[in-house]
Amino acid sequence: MKSDQDDKESTVNDGPVPSVSRTRRTIEVAGFVAGLGILAWLVMIAIREGDWQRVVQADRSLLVGLLGCTILSAFFNGAAFWTTIRPIKRVGFLELQGVNLVATMLNYAPVRLGMISRFAWHMRVDGLRFLDVVAWFASLLVLILTALGVLGVATLIAPGVGAGWWVLVAIGIIVAGSGLSLIARIGWIRRHGRGTDRILKSRLARWVGLLLRLLDVGTYAGRIAFSLAILGIEMTPSHIILLAVVALVTNLMPVGRFGFRELAVAWTAARLGSDSVVDVPWEQLALLESGAELLVYLPLGILCAPWFALGLRRGGLQRVEPDGDETSSSGPDIPSIDPDQDRD
Repeated sequence: MKSDQDDKESTVNDGPVPSVSRTRRTIEVAGFVAGLGILAWLVMIAIREGDWQRVVQADRSLLVGLLGCTILSAFFNGAAFWTTIRPIKRVGFLELQGVNLVATMLNYAPVRLGMISRFAWHMRVDGLRFLDVVAWFASLLVLILTALGVLGVATLIAPGVGAGWWVLVAIGIIVAGSGLSLIARIGWIRRHGRGTDRILKSRLARWVGLLLRLLDVGTYAGRIAFSLAILGIEMTPSHIILLAVVALVTNLMPVGRFGFRELAVAWTAARLGSDSVVDVPWEQLALLESGAELLVYLPLGILCAPWFALGLRRGGLQRVEPDGDETSSSGPDIPSIDPDQDRD
């Protein structure tokens, strides 16, 4: 016989897919409109003062590199999701790549639906519980912040980004990866983490996930570097990394996908300055960098959208049996990793 506490816990774990409240929708729509206004202002400056012939006449290899960095970023991001979920459940690699493309594309909507779409897919199709998904995404956030911390400390100590910088990054990865395994052993995390401890304890999820997050930041830096090269602007490597961090962090903002990121990148670039004479506005740099991301995620996300919608529909039907009870549409959860088998 179930107790009231068991019923309460079951409701939390197996409840419906989270939806966007009216208040949040209002805030996000307002942020979207404000972002569009900022974006329009930046576009007008870039059109009036920019030199778009540099983009049109740019070396083809630079344009390929600009778009290629976004493709690599999408791949690394999807791979990070796949790596970190494996301690909890085995999910297909290509499946997570498709979900990532659709979710990123949906973030361009007035209401950022990327996170909601991820919850919908992984709960209905993969049979994960709500708190399992929360723990998974929390672990990914920890890895992102850790990667940014490693790069930030290395760049502060060795701003020249030479051999010493790479050594510091390698040391930072070792220290941070080992530190994450200690976090997984904290009693409170093990009791209430809903799988976060299993993810951070796993060597594959911890080390490979951290490496993939570092590579993802590298693709942001690459996109900034290619944009600078196209516009004929020289900037130190440390400043390029800083701009990449600004672009990534503002990209995670829950309100407004357009405008705010471009404004932050342009403002930061103007404060950092350049090693060369800059005769194009920094707004053009910000628009070129973010535009390259849009040109990849939007078509690929639209291409995967029919598969995503069909998968959600089938997943919802499979999870509801004739008597109305829900059932998982995927295999059983992978057992928790034995701590004695996964110690550093």
